[in-house]
Amino acid sequence: MKKHGALFVSALFGLNLVFNQASANVKLESYQCPTEFEGTVAKIEESSKKDHALAKIKVTFNNEYPIRGSEFKTKTVEMLKHGMLQVYPGEMYNVAMRNNRICDIRAI
Repeated sequence: MKKHGALFVSALFGLNLVFNQASANVKLESYQCPTEFEGTVAKIEESSKKDHALAKIKVTFNNEYPIRGSEFKTKTVEMLKHGMLQVYPGEMYNVAMRNNRICDIRAI
């Protein structure tokens, strides 16, 4: 019986550590990306003439719904042309940024 009690207490302790770590990650994420908004892609421009794996594009967003630290009407950022997420003119995205660099972007 003592074994089961000790196992139960250690399981509770372990769950407490997991939940504390999860809440710490949420707080850290908002610190790492202090600017967040929902915006529509207004235009996309080619940054370089050559099309290669690390080619970049300039994407201009209209700030439709400021969420955190986004006191601007439009924002132009550079993105990889062949990156994980392709953006399209007229579509809306949730964008999180730090120092004019995108740290998270999600299609809405």
